[in-house]
Amino acid sequence: MYRLRNNNRKELNLGGQSSYNKLTLSEQQKFPTIEETHRMRELATAFLIQANYMPSPACFWSAPATYPIANMPKAYVNKWLNYDTHIAFGPGVYGWLSNLQDQSIVQYHNLHLRLPYDKAVGAGDTAVALGYHINGLLAVVCALAFSFKSCQPILYRDYVNRFNVDISRQEPIASVLKLLVSQELMVELPNGEGLMTSLKGELLHEEIPSVFFYDYLAKEVNK
Repeated sequence: MYRLRNNNRKELNLGGQSSYNKLTLSEQQKFPTIEETHRMRELATAFLIQANYMPSPACFWSAPATYPIANMPKAYVNKWLNYDTHIAFGPGVYGWLSNLQDQSIVQYHNLHLRLPYDKAVGAGDTAVALGYHINGLLAVVCALAFSFKSCQPILYRDYVNRFNVDISRQEPIASVLKLLVSQELMVELPNGEGLMTSLKGELLHEEIPSVFFYDYLAKEVNK
């Protein structure tokens, strides 16, 4: 599902494309078009939903209660749920150097290009590129974006406890969340405890954070 959804990684700014995909399939014109991959993905998604599977982070789908925490493997909990320390290896990948007790988030990236990454690792040097130290409402926006992308519940109390921010009232965040709910891209959780990405929103789980959280909200709260 990840490859079907993200074959246009360059356009989505998701790091380098697979060398095999880029050099072999593309040159031989065997790589499906974006339209073809979306049609395949829709068929696969319909099959998974019929089998009672639900979205997990990064285009994975899992049967309910497959994993004890947040329907994802334990190795991914810090990355997708806690934004806490998660060390990632490989060209173009990112990780967190944060702390659950801190209101800020530290994200780091490895070198995107394969050859410079390999050269650095081979020489025993660091392959880490410049990262981000995100504070204040920008940290809240970042957390919201990753929760949306990973289809995890966005609980109001968690944002109050960690960031001291009530996202149901804090503008401009509250208005954007209400808009996404009105467009059926997010759904309200029982008892009004928070929100969650809808299946319709999951289909656009890269575009929604890019447009609503990064392009709009991040700029608004940074004024």
